[in-house]
Amino acid sequence: MINPDILTSKNQRYLKYKIILKLKNMKKIYFLLLTLLVSSCSNNSINNSEFTSYKEENHMKVNIKVNNHELTATLVNNSSTKALIELLSNGPIEVNTSDYGDFEKVGSLPKTLPRNDTNINTEPGDIILYQGNSICFYYGYNSWNFTRLGKIDNVDSMNLKEVYGPGNVKFVLSI
Repeated sequence: MINPDILTSKNQRYLKYKIILKLKNMKKIYFLLLTLLVSSCSNNSINNSEFTSYKEENHMKVNIKVNNHELTATLVNNSSTKALIELLSNGPIEVNTSDYGDFEKVGSLPKTLPRNDTNINTEPGDIILYQGNSICFYYGYNSWNFTRLGKIDNVDSMNLKEVYGPGNVKFVLSI
């Protein structure tokens, strides 16, 4: 501890300077930690590296018609989406869906697709492959082992529950 009685004016200025420098450095460290914390918290449930890199590289889109709405979705890069695109290259497919759990529409695909299941936290707009033979269109949230296929584009500007409508609904997928 420094005895304030023996400090000269020059020493006091020097100590104030050192304290200010330490405070500035602490502010920088605090800002860096805060930035890291915010960036780690904003990492949403989608595997951003998988989704973003594929979106930037390939821009693979699927067209979806449901209840007189025409939507587009961006697919992720995996063997499941490649098989889905191959299936759609033969023409559009119709998927008759029903509500499940008040958070998704689920329906059977005409062909089983390869699975790439991982633990996923879904959110509105997600398109998920379930057990290789069912496709799910999410308008709510869920967590389970699924295969991510893609995400509806511009989902933040629409209420998907209203777009999908109540009860049984037909989705038409095409490329």
